[in-house]
Amino acid sequence: MSGTETSTLELMLDGDGVAPHRYQLKN
Repeated sequence: MSGTETSTLELMLDGDGVAPHRYQLKN
């Protein structure tokens, strides 16, 4: 399990708006 991946997913679920945007930029 990658800590970075888990953090991103957690932020996505928690952020709802900001997190998904960051995820797209990172991906």
